[in-house]
Amino acid sequence: MPFSHPLVILFSSGKTGMPKCIVHSAAGTLAQQLKEHRRRCTVMSASSNTIAGSGDPRKTKT
Repeated sequence: MPFSHPLVILFSSGKTGMPKCIVHSAAGTLAQQLKEHRRRCTVMSASSNTIAGSGDPRKTKT
């Protein structure tokens, strides 16, 4: 699937006029998912014992 391919098509409510089409492409959706993932999950370093994304150092790998 090309990155410009429409993945999700939404419509506004039309509260202030005619409803408008909002198209989210595959690339835009993938980029947003990556951004959210990086923001919410921590990257495990080789010296770290914490579980990635847990945010709690008491939870360690076994």
